[in-house]
Amino acid sequence: MTSRKHLNSTPLWRAFHHSSSNTLAELLNTADDPPQPGISYADTPGVETIDIASDRDDSDLTNALRERRSPTGFHDTPITKDEVSTLVEGAAGITFEGQSDDFHRRAYPSGGALYPLELYAVVLSGADIDPGLYHHNVRDRTLERLVSGDLRDDLEFVVTDLIDTAPLCLFLTARMDRTTQKYGDRGYRYALMEAGHLMQNVCLIAEREGLGCRPVAGFAEAAADEFLQRGDGETCLYAGVVGVPRSDDDPVV
Repeated sequence: MTSRKHLNSTPLWRAFHHSSSNTLAELLNTADDPPQPGISYADTPGVETIDIASDRDDSDLTNALRERRSPTGFHDTPITKDEVSTLVEGAAGITFEGQSDDFHRRAYPSGGALYPLELYAVVLSGADIDPGLYHHNVRDRTLERLVSGDLRDDLEFVVTDLIDTAPLCLFLTARMDRTTQKYGDRGYRYALMEAGHLMQNVCLIAEREGLGCRPVAGFAEAAADEFLQRGDGETCLYAGVVGVPRSDDDPVV
């Protein structure tokens, strides 16, 4: 279950993370990007098939799954405290109270129930919540305000035009020691899987609340880590911009 190989005394997970990280210059230079490939669907010719298409399930969850889209634009609508709370606590909060902190369970699966992820919310335009950088304190069910003020210009390392209008930006980080101390380098894989689980929670809750979330991998990791100011043992894995989605038919204002 564990892998503890090293490359010049550096754990392999850390070497891979750094070697595959974006820089802002690379993100902005799209001239050498390869053309977008077509999507390939896997099938197995010559075998028996069973039709599984069904419209019978009309639950809230199924509707959210069907309707979820990554927005291409946002209305200029400030986010509310209730919306931020619902997104953050619903996606990442404790859903089962154990006998101690080690036995609490959360809204997403985690290898060994070690929960290396942390969630940060950058409120860019708030209706009844002040702009700033917040950390989700899972145990206390609170948002800790780390930095106050308008931080939109500080997010230039998130390379998407949506950052100009989004009222909320979320960052998922991992404190890798929580998982690598048990699973070694393989814990890095588990943290990446976990980030995907958590971000999908955010997307589905956003859809249910009449919002939209666009997950973003195009950001400079070192700049994100510096912005969040959380130390060498914690690093950013994923980002998402959230707001009221503007459909293609909506006028651009």
